[in-house]
Amino acid sequence: MKRIMLALLLAAFVAPANADIFKPLTSYKISIGSTPAAITTKIGANRRVGRVICTVTCTWGMALTNMSLATAVSTPVFMTPNREEYFKINPGQYIIVMAEPVFLYSGALYFTEME
Repeated sequence: MKRIMLALLLAAFVAPANADIFKPLTSYKISIGSTPAAITTKIGANRRVGRVICTVTCTWGMALTNMSLATAVSTPVFMTPNREEYFKINPGQYIIVMAEPVFLYSGALYFTEME
């Protein structure tokens, strides 16, 4: 009986075979406020997944240039604070972020390239 309980307990904490496990690589902290902010470095050439955490409610997106969020990003992503999200990313692009609503918040977006 003890062996069965131990086997069930261990099976509950094993990651499924199809689970993706990522290794963090390059990380960026982008200070945000009433105007859009962007990382000044392009996303790495071989990166396909990014982890995003924002300390305030924000809108962010990826763009080919680091200009304004409204003109650079075709589909901005809305995020609630302190949630970890994983996204497919495109190498060679910039991350642009802005607080929502723009007149209330200042905070940071943490972006990590994952492998």
